[in-house]
Amino acid sequence: MRVLSINNNRIILNKNPNYKTVSVGVFLNMGSKFEQGEESGISHFIEHMLLTSNLKYHKTSTRQIVEDLGGFINAFTTKEFTCIHGKVISEYSEILVEILIDIIKYPAFKQEDIEREKNVILNEIQSFNNNGMHVCQQKLLKNLFKGHPLSNEILGNRDSIRKFNREQLIEYYLETLNREIVICITGDFDEERIIDIINKKDIFNSKKNITPRQFNKVIYSNFNIIKYHSNLGNYISFALPGYSYHEIDTVYLSFLTCILGYGSTSLLNRILRDEMGLIYNLNAYLHTYNEGGALIISTTSNSASNIDRIISIFGEVIERLKNRGLDKKDFDRVHSIIKSQILFKTENPHDIMLELGRNELLGINNNRSIVDYNNLNKTMENLKEITHEYFCDFLKNSLSNLFLITDY
Repeated sequence: MRVLSINNNRIILNKNPNYKTVSVGVFLNMGSKFEQGEESGISHFIEHMLLTSNLKYHKTSTRQIVEDLGGFINAFTTKEFTCIHGKVISEYSEILVEILIDIIKYPAFKQEDIEREKNVILNEIQSFNNNGMHVCQQKLLKNLFKGHPLSNEILGNRDSIRKFNREQLIEYYLETLNREIVICITGDFDEERIIDIINKKDIFNSKKNITPRQFNKVIYSNFNIIKYHSNLGNYISFALPGYSYHEIDTVYLSFLTCILGYGSTSLLNRILRDEMGLIYNLNAYLHTYNEGGALIISTTSNSASNIDRIISIFGEVIERLKNRGLDKKDFDRVHSIIKSQILFKTENPHDIMLELGRNELLGINNNRSIVDYNNLNKTMENLKEITHEYFCDFLKNSLSNLFLITDY
C-alpha cells in the first residue's frame, strides 16, 4: 500500500491484483459535529446535492454512467465525515476515479435540485421518525453527549432544511473543500495512470488547507437508559460510555459489544429471548469518535410492563460481568467471532477501502488497532494478545452499575 501526500491531502493506493474490481472513495472533512445553529443537517444535504446535477455532465447523470458499466456510486454522511464512493470492474477504474473527482469539483447546486432534495430529506426525516428503534437510539445519544457537538443529528431538523439556500450551501461546501481530503483506491488498477488522472484534475493544489474546528472530549451525561413509548411499540436503549478510537480500550469494548449483543447466542439474547421470551431481537453497536464513544444496545417489547424487567436484567448482567468476569468458553466464542469478522472483511475490497480512507482522514493510528489489512499475520498475532485474563480486568475496571433512566 502506498500513501501519497499532496498539499496536506492524501491518496491511498491499495493495489491487489488478486481482485478483479476497483473500489474508490473520496473522504471529505464534513460531518454533523462541525455544524452550528441553522447549519443543522447541511453536510447531509450537500451529500445529496453532490449526486444530483453536475456542471460537467449535462446530458446524463454521473450515477447512470457508472451503472451502465455495471458498477455503482453512492454516498453517506456521518458525524465526522462525508464519503462519495463507487465500485467498478478493473477495466473501468480510471473512469470511476475521474467521475468521482468531477462529482466533488463540479456540483451544480441547481435551484430546482435544492427544492426537490428538501422534500426528499424531509421525507427521510419522517421515515426516520417512524422508526421507534432509531428514535430511541437518537434520543439516548443526544442525552449521553448532551451539549457536545457529537449530539448533533446528521439529518438536521425540518426548520433548517426548509431554510437552506443556494448561496449558503455553496459557501459551506467551498469551505469544506479547503479542508483535508483523502482519496482511497483499492483493487486491481494501474497506479501511475490513477496518479496522473488525479494530478491532471488538480483537486488539491489550489486548496487553503483550513483545519476543521477542534472539540473537547465528551463529558458524559448521567442518563444512560432511555425508555421510549409510541403507538408503534415500546423501545429501550442502553448506553455504556465508550472511548475515542484513539484509545486502545476501544478494542476491548468491541469484544464486549459482541458478547452482549452479537447474534442469537449473545448473553442478552440468550436471557431475554431464549430463556424469558421478553423480546424478539436485540442489537448492539459500538460508536467511536475522536472525542469519545458509546456502546449502544437496543431492543423492543410488545408490553410496556416488560421494559422494567429488561432494565433489571441488563443491570444484573453488567454487574455480574463486572464482579465475576466472563466465562472462558464465552470469551473463546467471541474471540472466534471477531477473528471471522476481520477475515470476512479482508475479502471485500470495498469494505477495506472504506476503512482505510476513514482511518487516514481521521488520523486513526494503526498501532491502536488490532487490524492491519496489509499484514494478516500481524493482525492474527495482535488478536492473540487479547487474553481472557486481561479482558476480565478490563470489565472490572471499566463497567459501572450506575443507571439513570428517563422516559419519552
